[in-house]
Amino acid sequence: MHKHMGREKKSVWTKVFAAALAVSWVLIGVLWAQVYRLSRQNFFSRDIALSDTYYLAQFRDEEPAGEVEWVMGEVQDSAAEAAFWQDAAQDFGWSLEAGESPSELFRSIYQSVGGFRTALSGIRDGLGLTDEEFCFRLSGVPFLDGTEMPNGSEAVCATMLLGHRGISADPAQFAREYLPAEPVENRWGIRYGPDPSRAYAGDPFSETGGWGCCAPVIVESIGAYLGPSAEWKALNFSGYDLKDIFSRVVIGWDTPAAVWVTDRMEKADIAFQWHSYDNETTYLCPANQRCMVLVGGDAEHYYFFDPCESSSVVSYPCRQAEESFRALGSQAVAVLPRNAADSESSAGE
Repeated sequence: MHKHMGREKKSVWTKVFAAALAVSWVLIGVLWAQVYRLSRQNFFSRDIALSDTYYLAQFRDEEPAGEVEWVMGEVQDSAAEAAFWQDAAQDFGWSLEAGESPSELFRSIYQSVGGFRTALSGIRDGLGLTDEEFCFRLSGVPFLDGTEMPNGSEAVCATMLLGHRGISADPAQFAREYLPAEPVENRWGIRYGPDPSRAYAGDPFSETGGWGCCAPVIVESIGAYLGPSAEWKALNFSGYDLKDIFSRVVIGWDTPAAVWVTDRMEKADIAFQWHSYDNETTYLCPANQRCMVLVGGDAEHYYFFDPCESSSVVSYPCRQAEESFRALGSQAVAVLPRNAADSESSAGE
């Protein structure tokens, strides 16, 4: 009888051991499956290094051909080109008359030469003017400090656009009440968040938890603030070059434009990534993304209001700013009279 009981105990322990072993193998399988999942997905949830060539190749276009064909046949090199335009400044009789606004002179010449930078520099030098005397800068654009929202430059720039139209808007209130935002969170080491073209990713008031949004979100936010019957309308100018935004919107419409660039126009070399909540899409956002308001320029620079800078106006070389703008997908928003915005929308279709 004792032998029989011993065999039963041994059999029970054998079953327990076998069950424990089976559970262990299941847990190991689950663990390895999770490790595999993380290795496959977490690559798209880490901050990754980007080469300038790799990232900008998505947006870079060839330089427009033939924009100055009517004059380039007479120009052999940069020195001759500069001399040509210096002489042209005198031949065309351009000058800064007493009491004339530098902006009006710059606008007239800019539109005459199609925004060709070498021409603008040559004419400036031919007229003996400084950049301060030969530039274009919008008036009536309020500069708003964005330090209260360290990652909310998009909302601050939106309120500057509204302020230019005489519509008072508090940046913090605008962000809390009109900016659609959804959280970015980590689950099992994987970062999840919203589509930044549909909602702000994270919290714009957070120093470390605000990721940003794209132009369509700001268009929607301004539209919600203004209402459907307002005389003004936000329009998405994304897809144009920065030069086109400057020419068409800033100079053409006397209107500032919110533009998506990088901090201090530096290269987009690090990007945040996260998954959509349904794991179907991966979103990428340069870590040094910044929204600024384009308010003017001169022969060699663009002028911006940067809500994260203490100075009201910052300037950057045209080429550097254009590269930075393209690195962020050539995104821009402006607030136009509703009838003009509808015309622009129809023209862009």
